[in-house]
This record gives sequence, C-alpha cells and structure tokens, in this order.
Amino acid sequence: MAVPDGATKQLIYRQRDDWAQADPAVWQVTEDAQLIDCINEGLISFKPGTFEVVNTLAESFEISDDNLELTFVLKQGIQFHGGYGEVTAEDVKFSFERIAGLTTPKVESPYAGDWGSLKEVKVTDTYSGVIIMKEAFAPLMRTTLPVTSGKILSKKAVEKLGKKYGVNPIGTGPYEFVEWKPKDHILLKKFADYGGANKDYAEPAVFEEILAKVIGEDSTASNALLAGDLDYSFVGESTAQQLTDAGFVVTEQASLNYQFLAISVTDETLSDINVRKAIREAIDVQGIIDGAYDGKATRARAIIPENMGLGYWADAPAYGPDVAKAKEYLAASGKSDITLKLTTTSQETDQTTAEIIQANLKDIGITVEIEAQDSAAFYEIPGGGGGGKDRQLVYSGYTSLPDPSWSIVWFTKAQIGEWNWCDWTSPSFEANYTAGIAEFDEAKRTEIYVDMQKEWDESASMAWILFPNFYFSGQSYVKPSIQPNGWVALWNFGVV
Repeated sequence: MAVPDGATKQLIYRQRDDWAQADPAVWQVTEDAQLIDCINEGLISFKPGTFEVVNTLAESFEISDDNLELTFVLKQGIQFHGGYGEVTAEDVKFSFERIAGLTTPKVESPYAGDWGSLKEVKVTDTYSGVIIMKEAFAPLMRTTLPVTSGKILSKKAVEKLGKKYGVNPIGTGPYEFVEWKPKDHILLKKFADYGGANKDYAEPAVFEEILAKVIGEDSTASNALLAGDLDYSFVGESTAQQLTDAGFVVTEQASLNYQFLAISVTDETLSDINVRKAIREAIDVQGIIDGAYDGKATRARAIIPENMGLGYWADAPAYGPDVAKAKEYLAASGKSDITLKLTTTSQETDQTTAEIIQANLKDIGITVEIEAQDSAAFYEIPGGGGGGKDRQLVYSGYTSLPDPSWSIVWFTKAQIGEWNWCDWTSPSFEANYTAGIAEFDEAKRTEIYVDMQKEWDESASMAWILFPNFYFSGQSYVKPSIQPNGWVALWNFGVV
C-alpha cells in the first residue's frame, strides 16, 4: 500500500492507560516510560528491537575491570529542548544522583534501588566524568543505564520547574513535549534542533508529531483502527482475531511482565497462611487466561518468565484449581464467613479477572467484593496505590526489564507501603536480593533468584497468574518499532 499523503504529519497511537508522570525518578506505568523514551536519552541505550547496548549521549563509555568505575565522555553540542542549553557532565551527575537520593532536596524515588550502589558521579570536565560505585552492581548495564533510570535530565529545567517537571518534561530526544490532556491524549512534536545522538543506530525521526490517544476499551480501539482513526495501536487479546479477520497484520510480542494476585500478609484475616493457601488453591488460572485473555497468555508459576532466562525457576509448582484442597486449608484456619476486598483497575481484562477470582473464591465459601479503580488512583505511588493500607487482595501486573532483580525489587522490604502489595519479606529474602545484585556469574545469580522464589512461594503471599503477550496492529503503511519486552519505541516508528 502506498503511503497516504500527509501520513507522516502525525502518528496517532493508541495506548491503554493514561500518562501519569514523565519524570524518570517517579514514573508509574509503562506508558510513562515509553513517552520518556521519546523525550529523554541516556548515555547508553538498547538498540531498537534488541537488548544490545549502544552509545547514545556518550561518545565513549568504559568500565573498569572491577566494575566500580564507569568513565564516560559526552558527545558535544547536544541540546536540550526548550532552550535549556547543551548537555554536560553536570547534568549526568545530577540525573543519576537525584534518583539515588543523593541530591538536595532529596527525591524519594521508588527507583532508588537502580542506583543503590552509587557513591557519586565525579565530573572531570564539561563533557566527561566517572560513575563511581560503592559496590559492583550486576544489573547496571541491563536495567539501569540503558533504560529509564539512565535518562539524562536538564538540571536547569528540573530546578526551575520543580514539582511541575513531571508534566513538563525536558530532554534531548527526537521528540519534545507539547501538551497533555488527562484521560484524552499526549502530544509530542519533532525536535527541530535534535542533536542526532542516536544517528549511529537509528534513522531520523519520520513523523512531525506523535499523538498518543488514551483509549481504555479494547473494542473501542479496534473499531477506531478499522475506521482509520488510528495509525497504530496496542490491541487487546479479545480483539486480535477480529483485526486479523479484517486483513490487519497483528504482531504478537512476548513480554517480561507478570500478572499476579497479591495477598496481604498484614491483614488480620489473611495473616493466617492457611487462608492464603486456600485462596491460591481455589484460583482457576487457566480459566482466567481463557476467559479474560482469550487464551493468549502463558501461565505463570513464579515471577520470572522462561524467556528472561536468568533467574528462571523451571520446577516452580502450579497450584489449583483444587476446591477440595482449598476447603481443607480453610477448615484448618478455623475461619468462616470471610469477606474480602479485591482491588484492581477498571481495565476490561482486570475486571474480568477479578470476577473470575470472585467466583472461584465463592466456591470455597469466601465472599469477594471488587473495588475497581481508574489507573491513576490504583497506581498512585507514593500514596494509596494498590488499595492503600487496608489492602487485602490486589490483582495487578507489573512491567519488567531484562534482569530478575528488576522484577523482584518491588517486593523487597523497602517497597512495603509502595509497590510491595503482598506486604511480605524476610531477612533471608533480603540477604539473597543483596547477594544477587552483586554477583556477575549468571549461573550463580540464577541459583540465588531461584532460592528467593522458593522461599517466597512458601509464604503463599502471591498467586502467580500469567505472563502476558502483547499484541499490536496498525495501518499497513506504518513501520513499528517494538522492543523484546513489548515496549514500543514510538520515536523510532517509520513508514513502509
């Protein structure tokens, strides 16, 4: 199909969730990270479509033999959006130390763990410096520097904008921020003075604008795609076949993400492990995959998917549905007439999943009341995210990056009250996490993470549900750019 006249004026892309924060220190949902990728760049990045590390803002990047010092030299003349000047080593220092909590005022970043081993960034001159680590940190080149926590911000812009920075982001990327209309759209435009930091591995930006439309309902998005009102879209499992039947090419991409039911161990009723085990045994995971995800997902038995490789627990047990065993656990608890709140988002798949869990638990005599929240309230961190302090059951899914530490870090002690919605940890679990991020031998790292998953499993604080596959489709003239973890590189979209 020929490219229609004016097609490159604006790329209209559907995203399921609204934007929340474009600040790399406090971003909340995948859509935030995908838009940050358009706006901000790092010293190094993943080459589009791969997990191959390439230089972006860095002209050179060298790692010491002991992995404690990383020396960088910046490309010169790279400009920030909005007239904030040239990128310098001071901006690098500020960006990394800010997430690590080393700047004043201190930023309470949920991603501080990405830089938890950072001692300082030493500036040696305008364009060069040394990242100095207190201890070697194995995930640094996998899930810190090449992705969101490695993005470089303008120190001047952040200090000037303050708390408003998150909704007025400034970067060096190929697209700059124009406007955000909550629950409707985010508009970006091509940066006229783009410095070309990615020119060694990417073509120049094609689209003059990117309009990210927020469309929560998968059916609505599918109809918009069919009508030609969207150029490209994240599509739901239930509408993938409809689009295929209509002649659209649907791309399936395995992700590293995971869906789970968190069972809060601090709740009075759920503090009894027998109640937690009863819930885990009662859930019909395959029924959820078939009923809510149209059969298009991989059952999860632990947190790390097989396609991550590192940290995969091949012999993890599968639970349920076993109503008889669930009732035995419930009887052992001595509790009856149990009513629990299940908090989730208002997305179609999440609500359908919650209803299936509700029916499963009714079969063993537990009443479930569903509280569906919009994504902004559900993911409010810090704040009342995941149902708040009185949470009991939470159905959710987290995004992940290509290292098991990034999947597991959200369930460490430091994340209780933030992202750790099962509210469980243990001293040995914490010690193993610390050991895992300091170990560079992949076989030893896998052994550590498998041991962590085994202990976690014994707590019965999580019911693992599935690893979602992502589905995308669009007009035939659009050339998409999708990462191996299912994130879209909107800045790198082109035309066929």
